[in-house]
Amino acid sequence: MRSKRFRNARARCHAAIAIAAAAAFAPFASRAATVATWTAPGAGAWTTAANWSTNPDYPNNGTPSGVTYQAVIDQPGTGAYTVTLSGTVAVDSLSINAANATFMPTFGSPFN
Repeated sequence: MRSKRFRNARARCHAAIAIAAAAAFAPFASRAATVATWTAPGAGAWTTAANWSTNPDYPNNGTPSGVTYQAVIDQPGTGAYTVTLSGTVAVDSLSINAANATFMPTFGSPFN
C-alpha cells in the first residue's frame, strides 16, 4: 500500500499536468478566424495588404503569429476584376461572393 504522502504528491503532479495542458491548448480552442474582406476597388494582388480589411496584414494563417483567416472577396458593382495569387497562402476559408470577381492563382487554373 502506498503512503498518503505519495498519493498526495501524485495527485498534485496530475493536477499540474492537467493545468499545463489546458493552458497550452486554450489559445487555440477559443480563437475564431479573423474575417478579411477584399476592400480594393478592383483588381489587385492577394499579397498587397492595402487590398484587405486586415491591413497591414493580408490573409495568410499565422501572420501575425497565431491568427487564422476567413477570406471574403465580394466587392459588388466594381465591374470585372481579378484577384491574383502568385504564391502559397493558407486560410481557413475562401468565399467569392461577387459574380464579377475572378480568383487567379498564377500557378494553377482561374476560378470564380
